[in-house]
Amino acid sequence: MRGPFFENKMERYGIKSSQLWVFISVFFLAAFLFLFKLGYFPLKDYDEAHYGSVVLDSIDKGSFLTLFKAEKPWVDKPPLLFWLNMAGVKFFGASEFILRFPSALFGLLSVFLTYLFTAYLTKNKFAGFVSALVLLTTAEFIYASREFRLDSALAFFLLLAAYGFIRSMDNPRWLLLFGAAVGMGFLSKSVVVLLIFPIIFIFSLFYNRWSWIKRWEYWLGLALAAVIAAPWVLYEYATLGKYFIDGYFGHQLGRMGKEILGGGNTSYFYYLKNWFKLVWPWSYLFIIGGLFWVFNSVRRTARIAAKTPVQNFWRAFGSTFVIVSFIIVVFSFIQTRLFYYIEPIYPFMAVNIAVFFVILQMKVPRLRELMIVCLSFLFIIGLANTVIQIYELKELRSAEYAYAVDEKNISLILNKQKYPVRLYTSNHYMWDTFQYYTRGSVQISTLKMPADINSFFLAIPNQILQFAELEPSLSARARISYKGDKLTLFEIASMR
Repeated sequence: MRGPFFENKMERYGIKSSQLWVFISVFFLAAFLFLFKLGYFPLKDYDEAHYGSVVLDSIDKGSFLTLFKAEKPWVDKPPLLFWLNMAGVKFFGASEFILRFPSALFGLLSVFLTYLFTAYLTKNKFAGFVSALVLLTTAEFIYASREFRLDSALAFFLLLAAYGFIRSMDNPRWLLLFGAAVGMGFLSKSVVVLLIFPIIFIFSLFYNRWSWIKRWEYWLGLALAAVIAAPWVLYEYATLGKYFIDGYFGHQLGRMGKEILGGGNTSYFYYLKNWFKLVWPWSYLFIIGGLFWVFNSVRRTARIAAKTPVQNFWRAFGSTFVIVSFIIVVFSFIQTRLFYYIEPIYPFMAVNIAVFFVILQMKVPRLRELMIVCLSFLFIIGLANTVIQIYELKELRSAEYAYAVDEKNISLILNKQKYPVRLYTSNHYMWDTFQYYTRGSVQISTLKMPADINSFFLAIPNQILQFAELEPSLSARARISYKGDKLTLFEIASMR
């Protein structure tokens, strides 16, 4: 029911009652993109199915603080997202939706936090609204957030820490939020959260604000980060000793200097290439905006603007452009390159594009209506690209989900066998989805197939079968048990 109380509440958060329907529409659009058919596709190789097995194995082991994988302590990753998923599975049972929900929730929260961040940074709520819509139509951000991965949580806590830092320019107590977010970020994706320190350095450089270094709230915030992160680290070290140090920190730091499975992308332009392929139209608009900023910086117009009421826009524009560029460059020089790693750039990219749009409106006010039409068109393109990618309407990612569908279907077939089963995945090296859905009831191997007389199953990609056939000794005993879009399952009968 509307009234003065309702109107005052909306005004407090910068929302006019006449605009409320727009925010409600954005909320439902966000809920649709993040949650609709979240559990439709099976967990896929590598990370999703691997992490899912860690959650179930840890629950079976009755271990909450120390994670387990196949009866062994698993210390590759920090525990926060696994703890959330273990709680979800305990209450609601194991399903693809439940395992992906925490990541999707962090993505959803990031959209609304991006609005708050931009609105405060620029003192312009319209810019905040545009930035939220840009992030909501950034296909890669939505896609990654709809998977059981750690990157969505990291992106949220990095943005939350940056938000606390920006707010601390007016009230130093916000540095406590900064510290808490850093601690939670460490529990989400370990040392990668240290990206926050070059981020706040860049903001300090553009805003010429350095007093935070001397503030007791900053150091108390760092202490709070340690209080949040250290207990788990100390517990694991006390429990596992050198095994934890070598496995956890060795794993986190080691991948910076060497390639890992699935991350052997050797080109330094790997991220840019996929960024333009998967994040259009916003990746192109970001580059155009960056060139605009560089051109104006050379002409010193940004310095002139700093003396006018639009200084917040120029500072926000330049700082976010440098932050996004910096993160891409850093990850481009790390040997293990996976496109999910640059997930933290997207909220800052959304801020940059929103500010760019508002600056253009200020410079050419007579074209404001035309710019809004163009921006609306870009939103439609971004939304279409997002829907195409998250529901796999077009193969843009090596048909990852198509393989997962076949792997799950094959696993269900194998689970129905009444005798011990061996599965060989010749020419198919990623088999975590098989492991997750068979739950240890099937012996899985990518080693050389046996020459003995015992029966077994063989899964081969259809792409291989287009130009190769089974060996005659196997073909005579082979029967097709399943044929999917990507994989074919053969049952090799016993020679007896």
